Amino acid sequence: NAGQKPLAGGNVPGIIIDPVRKEEDGNSVFATDLIAKMNGQERTSYSQHFYWALNKGTKGQTYRWNVNNIAGEITLAERFTNKSGGQCVRFREVLKVHEIRQNLRGLACARGDGSWCKLREGSTPACGLGKERGMFDGLTRQLNDLF
Repeated sequence: NAGQKPLAGGNVPGIIIDPVRKEEDGNSVFATDLIAKMNGQERTSYSQHFYWALNKGTKGQTYRWNVNNIAGEITLAERFTNKSGGQCVRFREVLKVHEIRQNLRGLACARGDGSWCKLREGSTPACGLGKERGMFDGLTRQLNDLF
């Protein structure tokens, strides 16, 4: 398909892939916190793929990845510079974690340490995406610096 590029990843032999049993609007206040449903290895993998797409991606292209029971699809919409001079990206994402798949629109802004802070409508941001350890530190830094 034109405009689509696969990301690194793949399934590990012997791992059962959970079927999708629940579809959600990831921007809803009632949406499941999919980050909390991931184990440490899954969070690290997600963080690496999200980071790759935001750093290497181009507007309009869809980047897909699949590792065991988590999978994602990120389409970059627009890049812009925030009031602090940092780079931000609007995106659409489909994220499947175990048996739940969500569609959401979001915004991510680069932080000074090279990681990204992912924001979605009506939720606490997941910051630190792309750090070597791939963990999320939530809302521990001032968001005012981003906008």
